[in-house]
Amino acid sequence: MSRGLRPLDDDRIRAGDPLATADAIKALWTGVQDLQALVSGRAIAWRAVAFDATDFTASGGTWTVAAADVVDYKLARVGADLVTVQFSLKETSTGVGVTDQLLIRLPLGLVIHPTAHMLGPLAYSDNGGATALGIVVADGTGALPTKLQLLRLPLPTNWTASATNTTLVRGGITFQIAPVAGN
Repeated sequence: MSRGLRPLDDDRIRAGDPLATADAIKALWTGVQDLQALVSGRAIAWRAVAFDATDFTASGGTWTVAAADVVDYKLARVGADLVTVQFSLKETSTGVGVTDQLLIRLPLGLVIHPTAHMLGPLAYSDNGGATALGIVVADGTGALPTKLQLLRLPLPTNWTASATNTTLVRGGITFQIAPVAGN
């Protein structure tokens, strides 16, 4: 993406030549602008995730999400190894024995990179209560590399069991994925 700037002259820069230094600063600025354009051009459009009730589970007990509960569930890929996932689910239900983690399976066979451990924001209403903040976890180092974990704060806090159509969760997270052929 060269813009016709003169090549950098390291010897002149080291000697303190102000024109060579100015050229280097211009080249650096141009490079930053080119990099920004390249990175922003890599983002693809948001892709809606098709509903599948089995994508929504819990670490213990059950979490039931109906198609009508999904306000939004989408992802965007940036290049081959970075994904942003956003979701908004309303009027979901938890069953007997639900514990501290609601889980969302990643679509398209995506797997969190084995070295990734990322956190994202979560807004939730548990059992119709006031909106509170929690975290979304993408942890490729643990036992759930294909699932996002939705956690209440402070940790560990269980979700209310047997709450019918009263659990709302909204969140998003960006994380690195493991290489997957064809996706």
